[in-house]
Amino acid sequence: MSQINKLFSFSYKNVSYFLKSRRSAHNTLNAPHFNAADASATKLSETLNKLNEIALNKRNSKVQQDTKQEITPDVVTYSKNKQSKACYLPNRKTVSLETLENSFSSAKNSNLKALENPGSSIVANNQNKYRGVANVINDLNTHFLTDEYYFNGRVSDAEKTAFDRKMVSGQIENILKEHDIELSSDFSCEFVIDPDNYRITVENCENQELKEKIEQALNDGDENKDFADRNGRNLYNHIYLSGKDYKNSQITHDGQLKRYVNDLVQEKIGINLKDCKNVGDDFITSDGQSVKELFLKQVEEEENTTDNIRSFKELRSFYLSQVKYFDFTDNNKQVLRISFSENSLHDIGQQEDFGGNLEFIHEMASVSGAKDSRKTFTCFI
Repeated sequence: MSQINKLFSFSYKNVSYFLKSRRSAHNTLNAPHFNAADASATKLSETLNKLNEIALNKRNSKVQQDTKQEITPDVVTYSKNKQSKACYLPNRKTVSLETLENSFSSAKNSNLKALENPGSSIVANNQNKYRGVANVINDLNTHFLTDEYYFNGRVSDAEKTAFDRKMVSGQIENILKEHDIELSSDFSCEFVIDPDNYRITVENCENQELKEKIEQALNDGDENKDFADRNGRNLYNHIYLSGKDYKNSQITHDGQLKRYVNDLVQEKIGINLKDCKNVGDDFITSDGQSVKELFLKQVEEEENTTDNIRSFKELRSFYLSQVKYFDFTDNNKQVLRISFSENSLHDIGQQEDFGGNLEFIHEMASVSGAKDSRKTFTCFI
């Protein structure tokens, strides 16, 4: 995914949440240090709008180049009962429910087949091996919402998370096999990941020798991998993605903001903010370099237009301003953990367990379908 799509995606889904949380906290606690976030909300909104325009222009340009056709906006109308929304896309055809049912059944079989070869490196997002709603709909060149059926985004996201859980559990199993580690059927432990270094540690394992072997296997080679490809970072991201929509008690607003900005700085310029001194809205390295200066300068290496460079520099400046009150050297960080038993990962801190009974996803699908008697389809459960 390009930098524009990565940052733009984060901006709308996460920064808007940060701002809402800041405003809510300020209203409740009347905390003075939240004023900075309130004052910069308008500026951020302008920057995000600009990024939106850039991203849309890039996508539209690509579509026009691929199809040689003028782009027509999606058409959103009401279904025949005048209550439910439908979306009839231009230049797309209508297909029968039977055709859809067969296509989703084929997608489900494809996803189950993919589980047979998960790989031997932990990957948080296994999108390249998953056939979801968008894949099926686009392959059929049909509509997403009609009078007869619709798709629930929350159900689709939950299905994808359940698929990723199976894949990640399989990846861990393969890693252990490659290191000649055999676990008894009643073995259980917890994997714990500190965002400072993304090293996977094992807890609640009485056998110290086995504990060390598992840690060595899961972290093997991470120091030589790109930051985004490390097993520990991917397992951390998988835990986060599995819990962020389910009120996971381990995930906090400040913890996620803090680790996201530190991750971005490490990924772009290789500096960990915990090793720096906070000075105003900047962080200074041990050899006197300005993190802000390096962080903003690096944008010029990835973007080649004046508008893009300005917009991303503004966004990165905003990120640093939001964490200037945080102490990156303290223990107030978002450490995440997940349990492991019967060769599967199980969620901690939330009711929904993507490594256990998935009946909660079935319930989401049945409830959404019963609202207006339209058919719903699934790709995995």
